[in-house]
Parts: sequence; C-alpha cells; structure tokens
Amino acid sequence: MRITNIPLMALLAISLFGCAPSSAPATVPSPTTVVSRPAQGGSAQVGGPGYKTGQVPGAGQGGPTQGGPGGMAGRISPPAQPTSSGVPEGQPGDVRVSEVDGAEMVYVPGGNFQPLSGRPAANLRGFWIDKTEVTNEQYRKFMEAGGYQKEEYWDSKGWSWVQDNHIAQPLFWEDPRYNDPKQPVVGVSWFEASAYAKWAGKRLPTEYEWEAAARGTDKRQWPWGSEWDKTRANSYDGSAGKPVPVGSYPAGASPYGVLDMAGNVWEWTADWYQWRPIGRNSTSDPEDKELKGSSWDTGFGQDQRCMERRGRGELRYPSGGFRTAQ
Repeated sequence: MRITNIPLMALLAISLFGCAPSSAPATVPSPTTVVSRPAQGGSAQVGGPGYKTGQVPGAGQGGPTQGGPGGMAGRISPPAQPTSSGVPEGQPGDVRVSEVDGAEMVYVPGGNFQPLSGRPAANLRGFWIDKTEVTNEQYRKFMEAGGYQKEEYWDSKGWSWVQDNHIAQPLFWEDPRYNDPKQPVVGVSWFEASAYAKWAGKRLPTEYEWEAAARGTDKRQWPWGSEWDKTRANSYDGSAGKPVPVGSYPAGASPYGVLDMAGNVWEWTADWYQWRPIGRNSTSDPEDKELKGSSWDTGFGQDQRCMERRGRGELRYPSGGFRTAQ
C-alpha cells in the first residue's frame, strides 16, 4: 500500500558502488555479556531456554524533512583503517547483550574485506554490531537518562544544533505510525544517532563494517543472496507502508545473523560522504554523512542492494534510523 501523506524518498542518481572505507573512532567498550556461542549448524541461545536468534551459517533544522536521503555519485577514498583495539574478541555468530541499552550484538570476524564496488580492499578487525536497528524502546532509555540535556554525549556542532533548535526528542516521536516500542526509531539526525551511541558506550559503524555485516565475504547483493525477494525485507514492494517492528523478516538475515540490513529504515554510519563526479548529479556537500541500506519506502530490488545515500547531519527522515557497533 502506498503512503500518500508522506513524500517518498528521492530515488535519484542511485549507483551501486559498495561501501566507502573510513576510519572508525576510538571507543570505550560498554558493559556487555557474552551469552552464548552457537554450536556447528545450530543457533545462538540468548537469555534462557526457548529464546533463540536466527540461524547463523558460519530534517531541516529541527523540522520535518521531505523525502529521504539524496542520490549518490561515485566515490574514491583510501582503504578503511581497522577499528579500535580493546574490543572483546569473539567468533562468528557469538551474541552478547549490552547492559546499557539491552541491544543484542552479533560478532563479525575481521579479515580482508572487498566491497562490491571493486575499490581497494580493507583489513578489518573483528567487531560487534547490533543485531537490529535501535528501537523506540531503547531510544527512550537514552532520553530518560537525560540524553538531550547532557552535553558530554554530543560533539560541538551537534550540541549547538540541539540548543539552537530546542531539540528534545525524535521528530516523529508522537506520531502513531512510527512510535511503537518495537519499531526502529526514526526522525533522528546523525547528531542524535552519534550521541545515543556515545551514551551506550558504543559508536556508529563504518561503511565497510556495515557492508561486511550485511554481506559476509562473498559477492551477494542482498543479505540473503543475489536474487531479490520482496518477502525477505520491508520495502515499497511490500504492503506495510511504514517501518515494522525490528526482526520481522528473519528470512532476510545476513550470513552472521544480522537482521534488517535491507529495507525497514536507512541507517546512519560514522563516515563522511566522499565522492568523485560521474556525469550528472556530481555535486556534494561537505557536511554530508553516509546512510546505508534501504527503507520501507524504497522500492524495487536494485534499490535495496548494499548501497548508500548521503544526508546532512541535521536532517531527520521518516525512513531513517541507525544501529550501533563496537
């Protein structure tokens, strides 16, 4: 079903160029607990008996933003640097739970990673990434902890943005279409996503990390394989017409068991948008940040691949959220 009262994301200048490399900021690991490690061919146990993860095979200034993230041009940048040391090691499929926000995190092994674009490979350290996008329920914890009142969670530009525009909650926080506790939080700027991550003792994933978690090490174009299947993701091809509770499409899991990497909401990453012009739509803004994935209002299989868009750090989309990493 199409949504008529919210403009759809601008699907302009889309190019499949993989995920650009970047360095990840240093981070202090949050208190977490390794809950289990799946047996060969099995599934990870979390919490207690009967609770399992999926199978692991291994936007203007404070106001509404029309549409979604902007189109893309090709980019070039140096190989990604490995993430900060000091993060606990794991094995593929390990799952642990953050004691700060309660997020389940999945371990993605390190190694040489080649993006789909064919750009230079990067040697990534192993890292942990949230199994799903951050939910309204989790984001409420940040708000109740004084997240919008404590400057220490924000960079200087983000804090000025909060103060100047009297920001106290996500843009669509009161909208019943988007505020179910289990839906991914939307209407959050890059500044808000970054502040949440710092509060939780984590960070936003780099582009290379995000793609590695979504694709694994083969050449698949979607988390589940190389053929588009609209039953595996919440997209415009489906009928939801809004974000759905996280984890609603377990058949769309990545090789490591990470969910919702295609569809549902676009996700902010840590990286600045870098580009080289290719024909039309070759302009960019130095304030642009990268979003990865796709969303509930992105249609057609080719637009759901491991791709990226750019967006100003202060913009807040009804189809934009985030997940964190460590």
